[in-house]
Amino acid sequence: MNNYILLVEYLINIILYSAIFTNKYKERKQIHYELQKTKKYLKAHIQKDIINKPKYRTLDEKEKEVLVNILLNLKKENKDLYEFFKKVLLYTNKANIRNLGNNIQTLKIYKENKNKLIMLLKDESTIGKYRPSENIIFLYDSKKTTINHELLHVSSSNTDCDTIGFNKIYSENNDLKYSEIGRGLNEGYTELLNNRISTERSYSYILLNKIAFLIELLFENKTDMKDHYFNSNVEGIIYELSKYIEKEEIIELLIDIDELYHTKSILMYYKIKKKLLKIAKENKTKKEITNFKKKYNQNHLVKIMRKSL
Repeated sequence: MNNYILLVEYLINIILYSAIFTNKYKERKQIHYELQKTKKYLKAHIQKDIINKPKYRTLDEKEKEVLVNILLNLKKENKDLYEFFKKVLLYTNKANIRNLGNNIQTLKIYKENKNKLIMLLKDESTIGKYRPSENIIFLYDSKKTTINHELLHVSSSNTDCDTIGFNKIYSENNDLKYSEIGRGLNEGYTELLNNRISTERSYSYILLNKIAFLIELLFENKTDMKDHYFNSNVEGIIYELSKYIEKEEIIELLIDIDELYHTKSILMYYKIKKKLLKIAKENKTKKEITNFKKKYNQNHLVKIMRKSL
């Protein structure tokens, strides 16, 4: 009797896992199909645009005064936001905190509890969310890295041009389910910065984090990528990569990274890595290629744990 029960349980598990695998496969296939439509649209939309080297204006005296006052008010009213503001100031050019200064004045933060078991059953891993249109952060845990990640989104969000960091929305096309570009790269680079400015370690978006790290290695000036991020400018990424590959290939690369974000596919991860290695081999000096290969082969999770990015 016991053997019969065990056999039934075994068969039920096989059926359940098969169903999950089938659903995941169908979901990934649908995501791929939808992103191909986005890719086709963006090629037609962006291909004709002339992308020049981005130039960012410095802060004028009035803006500097406003930011100083914001900082002083935060010191009195919200120590956590004050500490974050200081970290970003130390980490990047002062002109790059314009978005942070604009957004932090009306920012609202709500903390909610999520049932961990329900999250697991729903395959829901979101522990924080930023809604730029409302300038609201929702937090579902108390980790410092979670709030810092969302505050980095606040710091790089420009609602005037529907852009958060490298994630640009093309909302005028309602036929596209994914009417955007750069979401995957944006999340990966946000976590890269998060691990650089935080004392705690974050293990979110490990694959996207590594991809962002490798793209940063392709930059002639690494601080340029940081400038583009805080100034909400995915065109800066397109401009930098256009030194090595055609604009059409850049769009394909960015959409592939978006697909990695949505599907977490290991195969897609290695496909993207190989693309980036090929770019480095064909365009960089021997010394740069050696360094790129070294970083390419390193285990990114180990690097994060050692805090050695």
